[in-house]
Amino acid sequence: MRIIVTGATGFIGRALVGQLKAAGTILIDGAARPIERLDEVARGGAPAVDLTRADAVRALIGAGADLIFHLAAGNTPSGEADPEAAAALNLDAVRHLIGAIAASGRQTRLVFASTISVHGGRTARASAGDDDAPRPATTYGATKAAAELLLADAGRRGVVDPRIARIASIIDRPAAAGGTSAVARLARVLSAAPAGEAVVLPLPAGVKLAVSDVASTVDGLIRLAGLPAAALGGDPLVALPARTIRAGDLVGAVARVAGPEAAGLITIAPEAAPTAAVTGWPAAQDWSRARALGFPAPPSLVAIAARMAGRPVPADPDPTVIAASADDGAPRRRPVWAVGLMSGTSLDGIDAALVETDGVDITGFGPTLFRPYPADLREALSRLLGGRAPLVDAARAEAALTRAQADAVTALLETVPEIAPHVRLIGFHGQTVLHLPDEGITVQLADGARLAALTGIDTVSDFRRADMARGGEGAPLVPVVHRAMMAWAGVMPPVAVLNIGGVANLTFIGADGGLLAFDCGPGGALIDDLMRRRTGQAFDQDGGTAAGGHADEAILDRLLADPFFDRSPPKSLDRDRFAAALDLVADLPLADAAATLTQFTARAVARGLSLAVAAGAEPPERVLLAGGGRHNRTLRAAIAARSNLPVAPVDEVGLDGDALEAQAFAVLAVRAADGLALSYASTTATDGAVTGGALHRAQVVGAQLARQVSGRNR
Repeated sequence: MRIIVTGATGFIGRALVGQLKAAGTILIDGAARPIERLDEVARGGAPAVDLTRADAVRALIGAGADLIFHLAAGNTPSGEADPEAAAALNLDAVRHLIGAIAASGRQTRLVFASTISVHGGRTARASAGDDDAPRPATTYGATKAAAELLLADAGRRGVVDPRIARIASIIDRPAAAGGTSAVARLARVLSAAPAGEAVVLPLPAGVKLAVSDVASTVDGLIRLAGLPAAALGGDPLVALPARTIRAGDLVGAVARVAGPEAAGLITIAPEAAPTAAVTGWPAAQDWSRARALGFPAPPSLVAIAARMAGRPVPADPDPTVIAASADDGAPRRRPVWAVGLMSGTSLDGIDAALVETDGVDITGFGPTLFRPYPADLREALSRLLGGRAPLVDAARAEAALTRAQADAVTALLETVPEIAPHVRLIGFHGQTVLHLPDEGITVQLADGARLAALTGIDTVSDFRRADMARGGEGAPLVPVVHRAMMAWAGVMPPVAVLNIGGVANLTFIGADGGLLAFDCGPGGALIDDLMRRRTGQAFDQDGGTAAGGHADEAILDRLLADPFFDRSPPKSLDRDRFAAALDLVADLPLADAAATLTQFTARAVARGLSLAVAAGAEPPERVLLAGGGRHNRTLRAAIAARSNLPVAPVDEVGLDGDALEAQAFAVLAVRAADGLALSYASTTATDGAVTGGALHRAQVVGAQLARQVSGRNR
């Protein structure tokens, strides 16, 4: 068969031609076809063809070809500099190819290399896929989008058999390819720094982009060419596999491959033009259709960097200690709005939050809401802690709690009637009343089926038991979302996130996205219980009581001698694991008792930080605090003093520390519905990546509650 490759001297074209020549055959419609003639077309090539001239293209096609790979194109900078030239090369060449094929009278299969940058506008920072209408934000993207339409129409008319490949940014283009485009400069970061050259990363570290590599792209083009028409079902467009990275991940990849000295040669200095270009493209490519068609995921960014540097791919850290992202290469859904509901072990009430997410990345935060528990419900729940009340009391409390959570959802959605009809899921954590990880037992009061019925919205509940069934601790579950939140906020790892609720838990995020997480000790529960017993107050406001007291070192020594603090992570706790501490401080003055319990939490955190680093976690550069405990200034100062690290609330990086866990369960609901992992060996000590959650379908198609909300706001 005769194959023509345009753009044959480009970095993709050279790789494609080399692979075709080496194989000598190509699989078409399930049969290996010998390549009898391979024409490598490029300006100045052999043959030299000016694709912007119709007569030159007709001469090239002649009596026809069996297969054309059309790769020739301008890029984003050249398109912005000379839109007419971009239209001639990116659009007119396609018109001329269609005309020449028609004139030959021989139907030709034409594989067109398009681009993710046909998307812009509303899809610019979201996940874009095959079904999304193009909204280009550059001349390059606009001309490619127009060419897609021309080819699809030519296919409808039977002139050509089109195959349109939307390609993500190629991150491993060779240095010899040169270029000043944003992606060319990112590729230079991966090649120059390991070679000992100083180099500038011209994007903000937190900017996300979808990337692939040359080898995967060439493989995708050949696979697409070989698919039977029936496999495509009349739709010629396929978004090729891609991974979503942050620009700052390049620094981490270089560090993994060539060491910290090489990474130190990279200066992050954002520039307006490349930043504008990249932020005009989608942050993720939904390639679920390609996956269903058998296309494999591209290699990891670290593997790509190693290949570019001519270095071996570094071994992954011990998966029982640090889990890198299992989301690389996962097919992406379009982002959806989801509600997250969280009721912590402090028993203060219900946090509700709206998040827009695809389960991997966060694309937007909506409003949040807090509703305190009614006094009678809080009292009923407190009697259930530790499994101390009859089963019938638990059932009644669960029903009352679920109704209260439904009311919270209603109140939240009433604040945003424009979003309410688009909410697709609720993540309903429920109220933990018993957590015995050593026995594989955890109890959260949460009637997911009832909540789905009350709200008319599909609801995910029972997040923890699947993890425990696989040998995990069942907690913490939020770390995978902590990573997404840090990426959204543009926080460069390594960083630790410390959530101080009733229990304190730590999440370590490494430069490569690796996670280590565990409960490290008491959070605010002991301090809150002390204040309620002695003063009737719900908590120690700003840590003012503890600030006026002195910690009892003998009691602290006894508390910290508990074997829990010497256990290697991951590990988890029940809220009342250290309830005996209240008896130990019972004879101390209130201020001294509060100071002792505050120091207990702070020293447990410091012990946890040391244990994590000993277990292989990358030492964090700072600790960001979430949960109600971050408001306790005395506790915050004690943690900073004991850890010798900068400590700040997550609010300082643009996140909502009060609503963070509720927001996390919105993301976890989407992950659960899509079968993505909620926990890993390094976050809960389970035997591997574990999905979880029980999905309860609403009995009404559509969002019944949203219609109620819309009606109330008319």
